[in-house]
Amino acid sequence: MMNFTPPTDGLSAAELTKRLQRDQEWIESVKGSLEKSKVINDSICKLIDKFNDRVGYLEKTVMPLCLKTDTVQRRQQNVNSLLNLIDTTVQFYEKTSDMEEVLKPGTAVNNLDEFLKKMDNIISAIHFFSTQETYEEELRKLKDYHDGGLSTLENDFITIVNAETIKLEPEEVLSNLDEENEPISTSHSSLKSLRNVQKVGKCCKWLLKNSKNTMCLNNYTSLRSQTLYRTINDLLIHISSNTNAKLNVSGGLLNLTQSKTQRSGGLRSALRKIAKGSESEKVDVIDDYRDTSYEYIAQLFSSLIMLLEIEADIASQVIGNVKYEASVQRAIVTKPMIFLLDQLTSILDSSETNFLSLIPVCKFFQRHHNQLASLSENAEGDHIPYNRVYNTLNSTCSSSIREYVDRLQNDSTKTVPLDGNVHQITANTISILKALLQQKQIISNILAISSHYEKNHVPRLFAEVLSALGKNLKNKCQSYQDDSLSAIFMLNNYNYIAKRLQDPAMSAIMKDDINLTSFYQMEIANCVEKYLVSWQRVSSIVSQPLIDIDKRQIKSIYNTFEKELEQILEAQKNYVVADGAYAYLIKSRIKEMILKNHERFYTTMTESIGGDKNFKYDALSIEVVIDELFDSSN
Repeated sequence: MMNFTPPTDGLSAAELTKRLQRDQEWIESVKGSLEKSKVINDSICKLIDKFNDRVGYLEKTVMPLCLKTDTVQRRQQNVNSLLNLIDTTVQFYEKTSDMEEVLKPGTAVNNLDEFLKKMDNIISAIHFFSTQETYEEELRKLKDYHDGGLSTLENDFITIVNAETIKLEPEEVLSNLDEENEPISTSHSSLKSLRNVQKVGKCCKWLLKNSKNTMCLNNYTSLRSQTLYRTINDLLIHISSNTNAKLNVSGGLLNLTQSKTQRSGGLRSALRKIAKGSESEKVDVIDDYRDTSYEYIAQLFSSLIMLLEIEADIASQVIGNVKYEASVQRAIVTKPMIFLLDQLTSILDSSETNFLSLIPVCKFFQRHHNQLASLSENAEGDHIPYNRVYNTLNSTCSSSIREYVDRLQNDSTKTVPLDGNVHQITANTISILKALLQQKQIISNILAISSHYEKNHVPRLFAEVLSALGKNLKNKCQSYQDDSLSAIFMLNNYNYIAKRLQDPAMSAIMKDDINLTSFYQMEIANCVEKYLVSWQRVSSIVSQPLIDIDKRQIKSIYNTFEKELEQILEAQKNYVVADGAYAYLIKSRIKEMILKNHERFYTTMTESIGGDKNFKYDALSIEVVIDELFDSSN
């Protein structure tokens, strides 16, 4: 049998004995601690039992007291709420105590801030009393005050707007238009048609916020529309009183027109003018064609556009709502726009129009067509016939241009310059072409409405005008009994036209008619040849052979030469060739015709008759008298 020997870890018996003693002591200590823990546990259990007994006692004695305290606290809160309610009620009663005095008609006009403050108090009081069922009577009275105050404010708003409206004087409005009848953007903002915009705006915005309807907006629109209409009407009356126009009142419609005689006299008087003096004295008589009644149309429409911009700025401050502002703008434009279109329609229907006065109006409408068309299309109320009137204006102007060409071509007047100078109608026509040239694009747009041509409207018109002028001049030159004077007349007029066609702006327009200048040069050359025919009789005398002719016949021939020469010099002493270059050319041709054979003629005369004293005209004296031709100083 094998004996078990515990491990000793190399310790001796004495050391092992000491370890055993320590372990026994530790075990004894643990046993003592367990005994103490048991004693403590018993003590704690006893204390807990006592605490439970005390809690049960407190629950029976303190809980009823807590419940009573909670009830007292709730009652205290109710008392505080009641006191606050009483204080608030007293305050609202104080705020609304003098409503009848404050909300009387007219109060808002003089003291708007106080009125609106009272109205705000009423609204707050209504909101407060609406939550209290016991104040139904007070709530009803407050609502009556509110409705009455609102009605009063609506009426006072009309008074406020009228009181703050400033009447714009016509001179003040017109002073803000430039020479082209366009608004001067830098200055029209200085025009004020509403004095205290802030006051009107405060009242309007309060009404829009607190009223169930937009009556204030309707009232504002109506008042501003009337103000705008009166301003435009005053402008019309002012303009009529400062022009040669005649103001007619028919059925409430103001028609600004000139008398028929005054209007139609322009072209006819121009066609009858007699040209006197040199070419440089030909004057521009475009003003003879002007119908001043048409000037005011552009001024009125431009003023309307400017005033509408001012109204838009005022509305943005008064209303402060883009949707409402647009509605107001659409409404106030209707009456004045229809009024002005009726004015223009009346003139176009009843007047004998001329295109020179219509062109500035057409220019204005073409420039502002999109804006005016948009205003008319978006306007509220009655239909605005803008597009119809716009098309009528352009078609009337186009027709007037065509009528002018027809009248120019078919003019039957025979009055002509006695000296064969440039006719006034030629100067007038060139001046008109220059005036049209300045408005080339406008004219092109106008003609495009009625012309069947797709392009080159202005060059075609210019060619038609010049063609009509040529026929007119040919008709007039038949009034001359002397063919030579007729030729001089046509030469002067053709040359005047040809020189004006050399203007860069004019030549640019007529670039497609490349043969036009050469045509006039050819016509001028023909006129020179026709004129020189008058000198053929004198030329033929000095050109005839003087052979086998006796002295008496030779002297008779010279007397005939002298007589013919003096007759033609006398007949043509007042003839005028306005262009110095052509005058020199013609005189050179005359000298060539006479003097090339004059030396032989003169030599034969002196040899046959003898002595220079028997002959009045030698070569030098002939040159002198020929050089005196076409001299207007004579």
